[in-house]
Amino acid sequence: MSSTILLKNGTALVHDANGKPIATRCDILITGATITDIRDSIEVPSVSTEVIDCESCIISAGFIDTHHHLWQTALKGLHADHTLLEYFAPGNFTSSLYDPNDVYWGQLAGALEAIDAGTTTVVDHSHINYSPEHSRAAIKATVDSGLRCFYCYCATPRVKAWSPIFEIDQDFLPEWVIPTLLELASAPLAPQNRVALGFAFDGFPYLPPAAIRSLLQTVYDAGVRIVTAHANAGPTWGQNQQSLFEVLNDKGALALPHGPAGPTDDPMHFIGSHASYLEASSAVTTLFKDYYPTLNFSSTPTTEMTMSLTHPRAMEPELQPHGSIGVDCHSACSASIPGQMRLMLAQARSARDAKLAAKGRWPSEVGKGLGVEEAYNLGTVSGARTVGMEKQIGSLFVGGKADVVVISCDGPGMLGIGDGDELAGVVAHSGPADVAHVIIDGIFRKRSGHLVLDDVQTNGQKTTWEDVVKKVKASRMKIRKEVEHLDMHAATSQIATAFHLNMGAAVGSDGDLNH
Repeated sequence: MSSTILLKNGTALVHDANGKPIATRCDILITGATITDIRDSIEVPSVSTEVIDCESCIISAGFIDTHHHLWQTALKGLHADHTLLEYFAPGNFTSSLYDPNDVYWGQLAGALEAIDAGTTTVVDHSHINYSPEHSRAAIKATVDSGLRCFYCYCATPRVKAWSPIFEIDQDFLPEWVIPTLLELASAPLAPQNRVALGFAFDGFPYLPPAAIRSLLQTVYDAGVRIVTAHANAGPTWGQNQQSLFEVLNDKGALALPHGPAGPTDDPMHFIGSHASYLEASSAVTTLFKDYYPTLNFSSTPTTEMTMSLTHPRAMEPELQPHGSIGVDCHSACSASIPGQMRLMLAQARSARDAKLAAKGRWPSEVGKGLGVEEAYNLGTVSGARTVGMEKQIGSLFVGGKADVVVISCDGPGMLGIGDGDELAGVVAHSGPADVAHVIIDGIFRKRSGHLVLDDVQTNGQKTTWEDVVKKVKASRMKIRKEVEHLDMHAATSQIATAFHLNMGAAVGSDGDLNH
């Protein structure tokens, strides 16, 4: 018999037929992994039903993060003052120092941080795959955490040598990568497909069309339905570059029968991450419209704005229908999706205001498309559409998956929210400390403000949060001791060359911004 949970006396953010979240006083019944009833008042079905009093609480669909690197926990604190260039060597490429044990604990802690903040689904661009064992460790940690995740197995650039000269292995697809992908795809990764295999690859611009077609055919035939890639451009890589979406279109990848233009009942969804230099040109908007809803992008406001990738685009009117939101690096910022919503909203309004000010004008109203509703939807229904699960997650409805977040309005940061202000409360005020309960697939993963680690075991014994803390701290210390002996400056120079960065246009800390 399926377990039942009854959320009583809460105010739920329920989307109407037009995608507008409406604050609705109601009860919500969860049976097994499914929402089975939403009504004003639901009687307790049985003595075995767990009743959660949600008085003075907001009930929301679980938040959806469409771009994240969950393995990076041990790097936390390193990147607050880094540009993208400065991040590469001590961030991405120190993955070469991780063994599978480091991967497991870093990945687990990253997934738990997301859950703690109310995130129930993550698209994990996992560029930690140094070996098949690294991949398996990351997947096991993700499954153990309870998170819903698209584990996007990444064929990643790897360090060939740190000394005497830093060198990147130019073979992005070593012989074990595809066989490991196929092996992982041969059986479910988690019960009810809660963790599903995706594919991440940043080498598309460098491959000939035939190689791209073959690669995408292979991953599609393996059952992969989410493909993601970093979609960076702009002066860092040289001016007048096409967007990744245009590159893929020119190479025939978007129109493939197993690509975004695939069968309507089983298409591949493609996510371009960042796309912060994306202009709402006729070519790009036409592509998005032609391949709607399977071609989308993910904005990560904090890292895009702090790591010198200009600003996020997901709230721009022409691009908003195709955008979603992500955290990117929890090593550089909080993993809170409401926090990203806030920053996205502030940036979008500020950008609009700056354009008006340049013309000697100012806004007398917030304006269409720049409200808390649009910001909230980027982290819920838009995220669900981006991963092709809008009929299952991203909103609260009967028959949907029970991925639910309960946010208390009694804490210091939320006190005063109520009576119709609930949407503003989530976007403008809430933080991880306000998240009381997180339910994923009908199972509590955070209860009464505390993470639930029922599926995590070490040597046959249940793992506590204190155990996670000890393991991550030990891993962090080990990795940082190894980093002390590495020449990050020399590595950064070599990375800039290998990635074809436009260093002639770079401005250092002593650069003249007026020229």
